[in-house]
Amino acid sequence: MQRIETRLNECLRGSQVSLDQQGQTYSGEVAAAVRVPAVGVEELSKHTMDLVPYLAQTYPESGFADLDEDVLLIYFCGRAALDELTDPNAGYWTQTRFVIAIEPEN
Repeated sequence: MQRIETRLNECLRGSQVSLDQQGQTYSGEVAAAVRVPAVGVEELSKHTMDLVPYLAQTYPESGFADLDEDVLLIYFCGRAALDELTDPNAGYWTQTRFVIAIEPEN
């Protein structure tokens, strides 16, 4: 699990990205990223309206505390790491959550 967090911080955060929408391209940067393990998924699901403040407080090294308000959040499911406890009531690919924040370039 620590390896995944290291990869998020070293390889994903700070990366330049571009998004295409109806023929227009927008540039941005991955400003924050976190992987929520299976044990945290239920609590995370209670914070849809205060997601960024919750992530900033719960995962202080993830970059969510430093976000501008004009960000795009990408939220998706993932599988558990080999050394993690899993939720027997969740599917194989819905054990964890990833949240990635993209800030637009000025």
